[in-house]
Amino acid sequence: MLLCVSLQARSDSGPLVAAASSLRSIWPQLMEQYTAGTGNPTPRVSFASSGLLSTQIMNGAPFELFLSADRQSIERLPEALLTSNAQVYATGELQLVVPIGSSLSEHLSLESVATALQNSESALRIAIPNPVHAPYGRAAREVLVSAGIWPVPESQLLAAENAAQTLQFVQSGAVDVALVPQSLVYAYREGIESVVLPANSYTLVEHTIVSLRTADADAQALLEWMLSDAAQALLRASGLGIPGR
Repeated sequence: MLLCVSLQARSDSGPLVAAASSLRSIWPQLMEQYTAGTGNPTPRVSFASSGLLSTQIMNGAPFELFLSADRQSIERLPEALLTSNAQVYATGELQLVVPIGSSLSEHLSLESVATALQNSESALRIAIPNPVHAPYGRAAREVLVSAGIWPVPESQLLAAENAAQTLQFVQSGAVDVALVPQSLVYAYREGIESVVLPANSYTLVEHTIVSLRTADADAQALLEWMLSDAAQALLRASGLGIPGR
C-alpha cells in the first residue's frame, strides 16, 4: 500500500509529528516558542482527523509523535508501535457557530437550531466533523443527541473531513450552522458569530500525546515540552483546557 503523507514544515531535520487538525491554528505559536526556548529543530507536522492519522500509523507512516484529540485513536494502536504512555495534555470544548448576519444570530442556541431544523419549510444545513474518525465529531453528535436534534436529515447534515474543514464550511456559507472546536473559533473569528455550548451536553475532548517506535531524542524533547508550563499556558490562551488546573 502506497501511503502519501502531506507535510508542512520549514525544516527536514525535526521530528515527524501527526497532529489532530484542531491543533492547526495553535501549532505555529507553539512551535515558535518551542524552537526559541529550546534551540531544537522545527518539527515536521501532518494534520488530519485523529482516526485517519491512527490508521496511517498502523499502515506504516513513520511518525514519531502522535497528538490525538482522543484516547481511542491511540488505544487502537498495537503496543509494539508505542514507546511511552499516552498522556492527556489538554481538553477541548465546542462552540455553536453561524455566519455573521445569520437569522439565527440574535438568539443563537441549540433550541433555535432545533426549531429551525424542525420547520418543514427550512432548508437549514448543519456541519459537524465526521463522527466516524473525528473526536470533535463524536462530541458534536453527543450535543445534537442531547438537544433532540439527532439524527439530522441526511439532506441537511454535512459531515466534514475534520474539525478545520467544518469551520471552513460555515465561513464560506456552504452551511448555516456548525459545531466547531473552541480553539479554532478563537483563532479564526472572521465572518462568524458563536456561543459556547452547555458543558453537560457532551464529553470534553481529551487531547492526548504519545511517542511512537521511531521517536528519537528530539521527538522525546518535544513531548516533554508539550507537557511543560510554557506550552500549557499557550494552550490555555488558545481556548483549550488544562487537565487538573
